[in-house]
Amino acid sequence: MNMKEWVQQGIKPAEIEKYLVNGKDFIDEKSIFGNLEKYRQPDKQQVRDILQKSLDIKLLSPEETAVLLNVEDPGLLEEMREAALQVKKKVYDNRIVFFAPLYCSNLCVNSCVYCGFRSDNCAEKRHVLTMEEVRRETEAVIDEGHKPYMVSIPKVMPTILPIVWRRFMQPNG
Repeated sequence: MNMKEWVQQGIKPAEIEKYLVNGKDFIDEKSIFGNLEKYRQPDKQQVRDILQKSLDIKLLSPEETAVLLNVEDPGLLEEMREAALQVKKKVYDNRIVFFAPLYCSNLCVNSCVYCGFRSDNCAEKRHVLTMEEVRRETEAVIDEGHKPYMVSIPKVMPTILPIVWRRFMQPNG
């Protein structure tokens, strides 16, 4: 089956629409770019207040993130770097954390330029792992000592995640 046939067969609008907010994707690009424009010239004290909030390990708002993304002052950039290192140390200490991904399929309906799985990459040989392949891949990653685990599944395979979790990730699964 080619990609176009797979998309027509596998993509069901009802399964996508339930994740939309008022018919729109949850990523509000207009708001993102609006915030970046609105906070183009950040105030130094505002930046420092946001850095303090981050040091308290509190969630930053999209507006606060836009402020930090607009910082160009070399001194403030250095303060941001130092704050980022402190946050990293508070959250992870001196550990390096690896996330081991399990890609259950390379089928995709998107065309993200950076991704080899993108739908318009005709050179990609498409494959969906069988449950036996999922089991073997999961065991191999766990045997290597990886604990943080990320399962990547296509939108048309939502039932696989609870199966992977129940069978392979729970202590007595």
